Amino acid sequence: MLSSIQLDILEKLSKSPDTLTSNELAFSIGVGEKTVRKYINDMNVELSECGATIEIKQGKGIRLIVSNLTCFKELLDRHNEKALTAPESPDERINYILIRLLTTSKFISIYDFADEIYVSPSAVRKDIQQIKRNMTKVGLKIVHNRENGIKITGDETIIRNQLRRIIYRFDLNKDFLSDQVDISLDSIEDIKNIVTKAISASKVSLTNEAITSLAMHILIGIYRTENVNVIPIEPQRIVEIKNTEEYSIASRIQKETCARFGIELPENEIAYIAMHISGRKNLHNEYSQTILEVDSEEANIVYNLMLRSLLKNSDIDFFGDSSLRINLLLHIIPFLERLKNNMQMSFSSLNNIKDEYPYAYELSVTAMSAVSEYYHKEISQEEISYFAIHYILALDRKLDSKTKANILIITPMTFGVSQLISYRLNKRFADFTNIIKFIEEPQLADEDVNGYDLLLTTEKLTLKTNIPCIKINPILDDDDLKNIENFFLKMQPVINFSTLMRPELFEVISDVMAKDELIKKQITLINKTIHLPDNFYDLVIQREIHGSTEYNNKIAIPHPIKTDNTIPPFISVYILKKPVVWINQQVQIIFMFSINNRDNNTKLFFERLSKIIRNERIAQRLINCTTYDEFMSEFAKNC
Repeated sequence: MLSSIQLDILEKLSKSPDTLTSNELAFSIGVGEKTVRKYINDMNVELSECGATIEIKQGKGIRLIVSNLTCFKELLDRHNEKALTAPESPDERINYILIRLLTTSKFISIYDFADEIYVSPSAVRKDIQQIKRNMTKVGLKIVHNRENGIKITGDETIIRNQLRRIIYRFDLNKDFLSDQVDISLDSIEDIKNIVTKAISASKVSLTNEAITSLAMHILIGIYRTENVNVIPIEPQRIVEIKNTEEYSIASRIQKETCARFGIELPENEIAYIAMHISGRKNLHNEYSQTILEVDSEEANIVYNLMLRSLLKNSDIDFFGDSSLRINLLLHIIPFLERLKNNMQMSFSSLNNIKDEYPYAYELSVTAMSAVSEYYHKEISQEEISYFAIHYILALDRKLDSKTKANILIITPMTFGVSQLISYRLNKRFADFTNIIKFIEEPQLADEDVNGYDLLLTTEKLTLKTNIPCIKINPILDDDDLKNIENFFLKMQPVINFSTLMRPELFEVISDVMAKDELIKKQITLINKTIHLPDNFYDLVIQREIHGSTEYNNKIAIPHPIKTDNTIPPFISVYILKKPVVWINQQVQIIFMFSINNRDNNTKLFFERLSKIIRNERIAQRLINCTTYDEFMSEFAKNC
């Protein structure tokens, strides 16, 4: 099989009407003269079988001689077809190179990579520079050897986590990986079937996503073990794990995968699989009472850490939400297994939680920051997103208790009238109502009306009350519905953005700056009109440490990790003429803010913000704004 460089040599020679010197070929392809001659000597063996040869004549140069055009054309067609399946984009190339490096402990030559993915060695070198920067960030090292090539070294757990992240982003339907590594959808599906069979006879339950994740861990373990890279686990820990049901399941899985892939996993790997099962298993609600009474001491500590952090830093009290407590405790128990065993989630179908529910995600970051500090471990974005689900539901329950109305309806108990009114109210205002109660006018004197937000009556009332009252038709006509709708609209909390996004807090930035420099510059701008505490920058950076504030559609929302109610609420806006890379994504709009949670303002701000995060068109319109008035007009119109 001809390499990409050999195909380049053929292309250059076939298009040249004259002979070319080795120097000319080397320069046009980007390799040395000796390399050109070596490639020509190697390829002449294959070319001679296909009606062609490359002739090198001292003092005259190099030329291509084709004696059998049909056979030669077939050779080129075969190689061109193979080249079409090669990685196309830089991201695909980088992911391909990473998968190759992370599945082996051997050196791989840059020229081998160039041949495999049909690009020049210089393109591979450029990709490897990017890979080196990315791997350094996570604690892995690229080792160079002049003769043998490159390889990745570092902590085995980190290597496996990085490999899993890349594979989840990789399109496994692509053909170009299968020649080198059998990480295919078929292999994963085979292991999923093995896992499903192994757990079916046990009391352990795994979600489909957990089974997929476990299958990926096992497949990666197979390739790493094959290259003598076994996960390190303390002998005493293995002894403890061996006495668990999860280890028995893992042993059955190992037996079946050995039969399928021909590789016997050592004891450490079996224990590692068992640890994964323990960290991803479901804790069913029917056992929740036992769990909470027997095994929840550490989980309760973590639960209290999380909710105290929310109360202290975000001014939100969830301690009275019993449903949240149960759900968090059931979630915390397997999470702690993952945390202690360095097996945090690195992929989840819930990754879009951050963009879809930014406020709940921010609350989750605040809660998990306390856990991170307690265990001295960074919490992954995937774990934060997973916990955010509970805050989405808790926020809805808290909102329901605050904004849903209790309605008292005074009407004669005529057959069918109450049913009709009830039906029309529920059909139109189910999301706005909590309690609907019917009484007749004589009973009103004995009713405590202070427990209601709205009175509806079909007849004139003699009782005087401060509760809003609307006179309605017994059939609840369209005018009545409109009046009730207006009442609910007035009940909903509103936020005046013009008082928060003031002109003096808005600026269009033309200069190119790094993220930290932009944050400092924006704080300086705010300080001109609002006195910020001396540690404001430190609090903003502390929030960034626990999770990047970059969002979809080039949005960043840097803010202090702790709410300070002594600071007047504000939202400062920077529009960047040229995008800056925040952490992983480009950013062009920066909303730096400090808003207290009184009157639900923070949640309302995030609700508006989510419209920009989820809609590229709106984001682009805001980015294109050049003045404060233009920005506020677009913001009011679209958000």
